[in-house]
Amino acid sequence: MSKRIGKINKEFRWDELLGIFLAEKKAQGRSVTTIKDYDYHIRQFYKRYPEGDTKTNIYSYMSEDIAPATYNLRLAYLRAFYNWCIENEYLYINPIKSLKKRYAEARIVSIDPQVLSILLQLPNISTYAGLRDKYLLTLTLDCGIRPKEGLSLLISDYKAKALEIVVRAQNAKTRVQRILPISQVTSSLISRLIAVRTPQWGKDIPLFASSDGTQLTRRGWEDRLELYSGMLGVKILPYDLSYPNLNKIQTFFKNA
Repeated sequence: MSKRIGKINKEFRWDELLGIFLAEKKAQGRSVTTIKDYDYHIRQFYKRYPEGDTKTNIYSYMSEDIAPATYNLRLAYLRAFYNWCIENEYLYINPIKSLKKRYAEARIVSIDPQVLSILLQLPNISTYAGLRDKYLLTLTLDCGIRPKEGLSLLISDYKAKALEIVVRAQNAKTRVQRILPISQVTSSLISRLIAVRTPQWGKDIPLFASSDGTQLTRRGWEDRLELYSGMLGVKILPYDLSYPNLNKIQTFFKNA
């Protein structure tokens, strides 16, 4: 039998294979977010290129004028899917095999500590949402926790006596549990946030939940920071606050 490059076994459609692929990832314990990302990126390609030679379509898709980060995301998710197809003998050759990761200059984040100090004063702490925002900002600046990790925290992940935050393995980017030390100031603020939570909220409600007790999404947090960025006149993204070169924050934590 001659080898076919990038052509899925005729007995299966790509969307059927995607369903099996996602079911396997779910069985492996991958997070809901990760599974949704796989589904989005793979489905996006096939929606754009529903017909024709897969390899030709891949080259067209990946040669679009996109940022290196976007290119690398597309590459990672499609490569994982096609590798899986090959391992399970649905494909003969990986059509994306020859493509390599793109590297861009490292993004340098440098925000004046005075700007960050003003940022911490912007949330309206007379409301629950304002308190949550200020305390999540403080935690992020204090220990560098990533946005998704911070939004996934439960009360049980906060260790007041030890002055620590536990990032559980399922929420960590590296899938390895991390222990993050926090300052006494941050610890006091988190305790205050817990004290004003709606009494009916159970322990499964995220530490930094939305006002209605649901998970505050990454997009929701981006929207909140966009609001504060407009008030500041300085664009600040969630990940900007997680960079290690922002550890100067301790200098004004004492005055928070």
